[in-house]
Amino acid sequence: MIRLVPLLALSLSLAACAGSNRPEYMRAGTGGEMAYARGERAQRAGDVATALEAYRCSAAFGRGYEVAWHSLGILALDTAEAPGTLPADAEAFRAEGFAALETAARAGWAASQAELAIRHHRMGHTAEAARWSAIYRTNNRDQALGLTRLPQTTSDAIAANASDAERAAAVEAAADFFPRTLDMTQAGPECSELTSPMRREREINLQDVIQPGVGTSRPTGQ
Repeated sequence: MIRLVPLLALSLSLAACAGSNRPEYMRAGTGGEMAYARGERAQRAGDVATALEAYRCSAAFGRGYEVAWHSLGILALDTAEAPGTLPADAEAFRAEGFAALETAARAGWAASQAELAIRHHRMGHTAEAARWSAIYRTNNRDQALGLTRLPQTTSDAIAANASDAERAAAVEAAADFFPRTLDMTQAGPECSELTSPMRREREINLQDVIQPGVGTSRPTGQ
């Protein structure tokens, strides 16, 4: 399976806690790390447009940013289903969401493989649900870690809904599956601000920073 290079592992440190007066701060990192951090911050603030753009910029950095593709896919699909989203916009978000999840899933990102199985199952896409369910169940890394992102009840329902031919094709797809390394692409000019170093927005009290309880928040997904 893929090995997550230590790019995102260095990304951000957040010292602000609910009900705490500790300041929020962030260490400098690569452009992809800065974009991902901005995406998470925007998503927490409810700024979906900025979050989507930031995840797109982070994903452009390729290998090591599978989680950016995953987060982009989840947010795009959730936006497609959100109340008030126009039908034409929903269709575009849905297409982008599935494409982003598949990019991460083809790279071996377990969370995306399981999510694709679940999302396709919800939409009645029996062949795709069966295929990604089978691929996820052969993910050695999740098996080694004892993780189960696809509930057994959902896996059983996917198998029951699929035809004999679809189940056979899913088994064959899982047997032939091999992770593909993500390619780095050219980030557009719209990414310049999102990938630039993030200036601290408040003065930092060193004693606050080094107090126990301050940890490192790292993007996860697999």
